[in-house]
Amino acid sequence: MSLAQTVTDLYRHQAWADAAIWSAVIAHAPAAGDAVIQERLGHIHLVQWLFLQAWQGSELDAPTRTFTDAAARLAWGRSYHEAVTGFVTAVNTDRLEERFPLPWAGMVEEGLGFPPGPVTLRETLLQVPLHSTYHRGQIATRLRDAGATPPMTDFIVWLFLGKPLAGWPSPVAGP
Repeated sequence: MSLAQTVTDLYRHQAWADAAIWSAVIAHAPAAGDAVIQERLGHIHLVQWLFLQAWQGSELDAPTRTFTDAAARLAWGRSYHEAVTGFVTAVNTDRLEERFPLPWAGMVEEGLGFPPGPVTLRETLLQVPLHSTYHRGQIATRLRDAGATPPMTDFIVWLFLGKPLAGWPSPVAGP
C-alpha cells in the first residue's frame, strides 16, 4: 500500500471515528449536555481545522469558536471532514518530506519551554488523526462515566468492518 493510500485511510477512519463518537454523544442526553465532552469535541475539530488551513496556506480563521449548542459544533466538525477529504486525496506526495513550518510555533514554544524542532508535511498529516484519537479516548471515558456505552473506534475495528464511510448522526438542538 502506498503512503498516499495510508494517509487517505487514516483520514477516512478519522471521519468514521468522529462520527461514531458524535453518534454516541447525541444518543445520550447527559453526554450531549456535558460541558467537558462538548469542549473536547470542539478542541478536536479546532485542531483539525487549524492544520487544514495551515496546509492550504490559508489564514487561520478557525479560532476559538463559541457554539450555542451541540448541533452547531457537530455541523462544524462534519464540515471539516468534507473539506479535508479533497486536500488529502490531492496532496502532492513529492511535498510530504518537505519541512512544514507551524504558524503557531511560538505558542508551542511557550508551552514546551523550548522551540519545536522541524516537522514535515507527512508528520503533520499523521499528527491530526493521532491527536483526534487521543481526545476521542477521553470522550469515551467521559461517556462511560455518564452511563453510556462508548463506541469502539479503533482503526482495526474500522478495518474489520470493511472501511465503512462515516455515519454522521442527525443533529438535535440542545446544549
